[in-house]
Amino acid sequence: MNKFVIILLSLFVSFQLASCRTTKITKKQSYMTSLFQELKNNFPDANVLIKNDSIKLIFSSHILFETGSAEIKPDFKENLQLIYKTLIKYNKTNLLIIGHTDNVGELHFNESLSMSRALSTKAGLVSLHLDSVRIKTWGMADREPIETNKTEEGRAKNRRVEFVILYKEE
Repeated sequence: MNKFVIILLSLFVSFQLASCRTTKITKKQSYMTSLFQELKNNFPDANVLIKNDSIKLIFSSHILFETGSAEIKPDFKENLQLIYKTLIKYNKTNLLIIGHTDNVGELHFNESLSMSRALSTKAGLVSLHLDSVRIKTWGMADREPIETNKTEEGRAKNRRVEFVILYKEE
């Protein structure tokens, strides 16, 4: 064979291999994009972000918990049911629930409170029969503020729970 044919064959094989990988990625991205759109529609007041194969859903703390508390407010239970229904529909996902606090109070208390918020939220989803194996929890205390802790408004935004929805690799 001449060099031109070998080069053409090499390019063809490379293209075919690349298109196989692209198809796999596209399916995952399509799945997560569909989930992202559903979450945006279901929770118009929440902050919904997508990056690669994960989606972050953030509710402000005044919707979920009283200040200094890990007990889920009754008003948020309807949202938990909707999260549950969405995750049942999109069963190729796992969930990481991350609790956060502002910087008021002792670090030890904030660490415990942030983890308690995450665990309380997990318990709410498990009580609806979401498989607990799909859910991990993490308490961040005040380590990842999204606003300044110098104002009450900023501290209120930092007291939150984040739902990170991850594509489950098979």
